Amino acid sequence: MTMKIKSLIGIVALVALASCQDAQRKTIDNLVYFNEASRAKSVDVALQSGGATHSSLIVRMAKSIGEDIVVDIVVDEEVLEAYNKKNESKFKLPKKEDFTFTAQATIKAGEVAALPIAVEIKKFKPEPGVQYAIPLRIASIAGSVEQSESSSSIVLTLKAPLRQHTPKFTGKNGMKVKPFENWNMSLKNYTLEWWSRVTSSRGDGGYTKNNQALFNSGSASTEFYVRFGDLIHHSQKQKKYVYNFLQMKAFGSQFDTGHPDQGKGLNPGEWIHFAITYDSQQGATLLYKNGEVVATLKTPAGQEMLIDKFAMISSGTQYFPDYCELAQVRFWKVTRSGNQIRKFMKSEVEYTHPELIFYLPMNEGKGSLMKDVTGNGHDVVAGSLSSSHSPDITWQEYTF
Repeated sequence: MTMKIKSLIGIVALVALASCQDAQRKTIDNLVYFNEASRAKSVDVALQSGGATHSSLIVRMAKSIGEDIVVDIVVDEEVLEAYNKKNESKFKLPKKEDFTFTAQATIKAGEVAALPIAVEIKKFKPEPGVQYAIPLRIASIAGSVEQSESSSSIVLTLKAPLRQHTPKFTGKNGMKVKPFENWNMSLKNYTLEWWSRVTSSRGDGGYTKNNQALFNSGSASTEFYVRFGDLIHHSQKQKKYVYNFLQMKAFGSQFDTGHPDQGKGLNPGEWIHFAITYDSQQGATLLYKNGEVVATLKTPAGQEMLIDKFAMISSGTQYFPDYCELAQVRFWKVTRSGNQIRKFMKSEVEYTHPELIFYLPMNEGKGSLMKDVTGNGHDVVAGSLSSSHSPDITWQEYTF
């Protein structure tokens, strides 16, 4: 055999090998996956209050081929465990009888997607404060196409609308969280979060006075003091001081949500979620509004926040004439992440979470007692701040 013939055979073999490898690569590149998982690893499903909730998912691949691809889908609790670990959450799987889903999907020859996978969540009564999710995974594929490792699982997080009665306070309802004195609590890290809505008792808007204090503890350099308004933001537009902002005082310093003249003012009558987090290692206190950081306070690292008591609506009738509605007041002994705050601000959290100091849903709907659902005993009674204060409050139902 001549050298030319041998070379030609070699070239043909290399071309054939390359073609084979190219065909194999094209098959591998054409992966099967959950369409929703290509954008995010979870999908929020809003639970319907009147009955069953229906949702759907799409199994697809990048391009069509000349054969049917049959995909088997299963519930995988390990997927949920991994999701919880990554997102610092505690979602639980509903009971098997509480939901159904299409366990097999077929991508027909010449098509790129199967018919939608139907998911039905039956009406069920969630445990108080428990969050639920359904983790689905592509378990096997019959056909010549492989599955995508990164997009072969998806978590359906079940979101029940937060609907509850809330109390309406004024300065005459000032209160202390039990025990009334001597908490002797030193915190290297903490998070305080709540929903609030401010309106005027005179019907002329809201945020009408400075120093309307929501929360108060400590004194001097360790003071923990949260209020609406202060004599610091003078409006050039209105030619007067304005008070529609939230301010916090801590470690002898203070910061706030921003000057109302710069588009950062709080709107009367609007429900707003606030959160304040502290990390002593970083010396950083963050102020969140509706899940986003709006201000940061830097103080010397290593300081601990001393909590000797915990008062609410504490500045009296002279400085708190407005109405303030509160809901979902949570005090944690850890620095909650922005992701955790955003993920759970519109829902309840686990009542007995070990990192909660107290949790006041404020959803009783009647009376003046608001229970700490953690079991730690930090209940609060409207009017308990002083003998001159009143326990009389009104309640109204809202959906957050």
